[in-house]
Amino acid sequence: MKRRFMIFVVVVASACGGTTSAPTYVPPPVQYVTQHFSGVVLTEDGRPVPAATVFIAASGHSYLRVNATTDGNGSYQLALDLPASWAGVNSARVTHPLYDDTVNINVSWAPGQIDVTKNFQLYRSVIAAGESAHLAITRDNSEGGDNGEFLYRMVHVTVPSSGTLVLDTIPDDPSNTFWVSIGDYPTYPIQTHVSRSIDAATTILVAVAVCDTYLCSARSMTGGFTLKTALAP
Repeated sequence: MKRRFMIFVVVVASACGGTTSAPTYVPPPVQYVTQHFSGVVLTEDGRPVPAATVFIAASGHSYLRVNATTDGNGSYQLALDLPASWAGVNSARVTHPLYDDTVNINVSWAPGQIDVTKNFQLYRSVIAAGESAHLAITRDNSEGGDNGEFLYRMVHVTVPSSGTLVLDTIPDDPSNTFWVSIGDYPTYPIQTHVSRSIDAATTILVAVAVCDTYLCSARSMTGGFTLKTALAP
């Protein structure tokens, strides 16, 4: 008698006839806190700057960006909602039509910090012909010349009509010399008094420079000066 072997295949399926899957993970909601940011915006000689705009953005969160305008005392206040666990560096920027922009100023936030005070300094970049302005050349607001022999900054002088534009620099420290030239880069010879005939209303770009350590016996001559402008007929 031959033995017969029968093979039974049993298929086990779920009761509903489909395949099973792992449950979907739902992360907990992000908790946010409001961080307060305040301070004052000042000129280079310490006066308040009204109507300046202060921007701040959270690094790594480009969509988290707020701004505020300074009041008559140069004060501003703003608030930024950030994840409670966030700490790092915020990027701040201050703008005003009469001043150079202060760009990419980093403001650190420690874990759990809620309030930060940060003051800013703006450097005058626009003056009107006939006006005198007290200015300064520092490492923060200047560029370097060839081989490091001088530092310079740019000033825009608005001229309302034709005439002769006269420019003079008067240093706070008589041992310093600030030279002035018309154009976007300092030119030699060194002069503290220049003039140019102007045919019509325009804005003149002026470069003011000071000797740096390379040619000054290892003595940096950064500092303050008065830029005196006049418009003669």
